[in-house]
Order: sequence, then structure tokens, then C-alpha cells
Amino acid sequence: TNSFTHSTALTAGTWYFRIKASDVASNESSYSSNGTVVVNTSAPTGSITINFGDTYTTASSATLTLSATDDVDSASSLTMKFSEVSDLSDVSYEAFSTSKTWTFSSLVDGIKTLYARFKDAVGNESSIYSDTITLDKTAPNSFDLDSPGDNSYSNSDRPTFRWKTATTGDATSGLSKYKLVVDNGETGDFTIDDVPVSRT
Repeated sequence: TNSFTHSTALTAGTWYFRIKASDVASNESSYSSNGTVVVNTSAPTGSITINFGDTYTTASSATLTLSATDDVDSASSLTMKFSEVSDLSDVSYEAFSTSKTWTFSSLVDGIKTLYARFKDAVGNESSIYSDTITLDKTAPNSFDLDSPGDNSYSNSDRPTFRWKTATTGDATSGLSKYKLVVDNGETGDFTIDDVPVSRT
């Protein structure tokens, strides 16, 4: 068996080769059949996004959006794996898909990080990509009304409603707004759904 190693690096892509023999008298054989080799030394690149880039979630599962490209292979030839373990040692590669559903291993409130890695048909592995989201399944702490008190009177048709602020209104994501509901038991009920947190 004879062999030859090309001294100049070939660019990525498909290369075709054939060979023929020459003797000392310069007689040449016919060419061999064609051979084909695909050169691919570059790893794929990609990304992972949790819940379309949301900062917080109240759900125990999330939608993962994945993307990956390779200099040679199409997306259908790529594989991927993703995990909450930073080196992804607990999972195996699977066929590439642009969307997957993930259920968090722990439902304790806090930051959740997911990692993803991609591999092409010849085994080049990408860097490890990650995204984070904060799980917050806990409602804000309860708090009490301040004024007007129950069964109180007011000589103004535009009373100011006050309530006490909890010392820890929400331990994870923090308060975003208050919802004030006012009614007289008959007609004229209304709701203000976006009272700023600063208006306490």
C-alpha cells in the first residue's frame, strides 16, 4: 500500500482525488477511479436561549431555543446535548433540533443555568454555550392596609389609600407593581392594575 500526505493544508469542503502510475520510460497508466474526501477541521458554533430571553419564570419547565452552524455540515448532520451540569458529562448527543422543552431538576427559587454543546459529522465539538433564567414560584409576602382603616369616614371624594410595605416584599425577583381594587358593593367598582412600587 502506498500513501501520500499533502504538505499544504486543504481548505474546508469536498475534495476529489485520483492517481496514475508512470514508469522510468515515461509510460503512464490510466487514472484510477475518483475518491472523495470532505475536509472539516472547524467546530460548529451555536447558542442556547431559555424562554426566548426572559429574565424570570414561574414554571417548572422551560422552552429552549437552539441554533448551530457549521462550515461544512448542514444542520441536519449536527448533533447536540444540553444539561444543567456545566461539563455536560451526564448526557449524550442527540439529533439537532431548534426547540426543546426542559424540566428543571430543582424547583427551589433561584438562578437556573442550562448548558449546550454541538458536534458535527466528523466529531468536531463546539464550545459550551449557556443561558440563565431565574425561577420564582413564590408569591410576595403578605402585608396590611394602613389607611383608611376599616369602617372609617372621609370628607374627600378622592381619598388616599395607603398600605404597609412588607420588610421583604419578594425574596427572589422583587416587587414590580401593586394592584388596587376599589368597590362600593353596588356600582362604580374599578381596578388600578399598575400602581408603582414607589407609591407606598
